Amino acid sequence: MGTLKKAKIIIYRNNGKSKEEVECSFNPSQYTIKSTANYKEDNSLGTDVSRMVFLSGAQKEFTTTLFFDSEGEKGRSESLIGIASAMLGSSSTVKPVTDIMKKITSAVQVSGSDHKPPLVSFIWGNLSFKGVITSVTETFTMFDTFGKPIRGKMDLTIKEAQEE
Repeated sequence: MGTLKKAKIIIYRNNGKSKEEVECSFNPSQYTIKSTANYKEDNSLGTDVSRMVFLSGAQKEFTTTLFFDSEGEKGRSESLIGIASAMLGSSSTVKPVTDIMKKITSAVQVSGSDHKPPLVSFIWGNLSFKGVITSVTETFTMFDTFGKPIRGKMDLTIKEAQEE
């Protein structure tokens, strides 16, 4: 039996010259790939049903929900110094989950010299879906004692696109 493969998102920056990989804390429980086609209704006089005229295909759309958790890192990385600083009122040694999630949300914005958001790939198992992120919704669901978000989910939509 092999090791568990984690889902990841690859962000291609600088027209694909550099890439950044973001590994998901948990694999998604499901994803959806939507395929559509563009049609025009031809409403002819004297008919009950309009005729559908095919215009073109359309890009596929990938949607999923990703879960991120930095609280689990606490048990592995927190030292005695970190515990002592937390007891004295310093902030927790656990990194906020926003550090991971903002890497993905940054792919919705214009990227440096590209003057457009970068292409991304969602890779997991035999799925490799490449496109642009068209929608990201972040929800934070758990916080440490200092109010820092340590668990969150991200609803993600990627629309199929190819390199120019």
